[in-house]
Amino acid sequence: MKLENEIALAVERLYEVFLPYKRRDKVEGCTCCVSEEQVRKLCSVPLRKITSENFTTYPFKAMTTWGDTSDFKHFLPRILELAFKNEINYGIDEIIQKMVYADWVNWRQEERQAIEDFLLLGFQYHSKHTGMHPDYWWEGCDYEKFLGVWEISLDDYSFYYFADLVQETHNTLYKGNEKSHRYKFVPDHVLLAWIVSKKAIIFNLFITQEQQDLRLASEIADCYDDLEACEKMYQKFY
Repeated sequence: MKLENEIALAVERLYEVFLPYKRRDKVEGCTCCVSEEQVRKLCSVPLRKITSENFTTYPFKAMTTWGDTSDFKHFLPRILELAFKNEINYGIDEIIQKMVYADWVNWRQEERQAIEDFLLLGFQYHSKHTGMHPDYWWEGCDYEKFLGVWEISLDDYSFYYFADLVQETHNTLYKGNEKSHRYKFVPDHVLLAWIVSKKAIIFNLFITQEQQDLRLASEIADCYDDLEACEKMYQKFY
């Protein structure tokens, strides 16, 4: 099955699982922060027809100054669907932070599973097809599943995301920089072991480009140097 079809099924599953959370006639918000017009826009359109314009600032203010967790669960399938399409004014990382605020890892098992399945597919898609950083998609999920489907290729964006991860891991663990929130929940030894396991792939990519594209070959060589530094750290500490 094509990845796009799997994503469509995962979106439908989100709507199915969160169907019990009905929309109230009026989702109240803090009167200092949320206008009557914003409430009207949010509540006047069927869920699957809601756009970024209808949501206004709801994804940012949900549960803190606008509505409660049940309201958020009602709107979440549409929020995630629009985030995948990059048709909402908030990044997937901001939306996941709202999910973290709502303690989503302790929601019902079928809710967690539907979300994680969708995020895993979104991660796979965006690692290949778009400029949306894919590792924003995995916070709170089973990171080993995400690392397991991260393929590295020069035919799409995936090599560049990998190179960014390797460089940031090197800077974090070797130079003492603060660890990015994108990777903070992945144990250092797991991240290093996975990076080191890709050494042969990166070397082979360099060989394929050494006589074809010097600029790209140089970028791959830089990644390889950072990877070797990560390997030394892994061997020293683990």
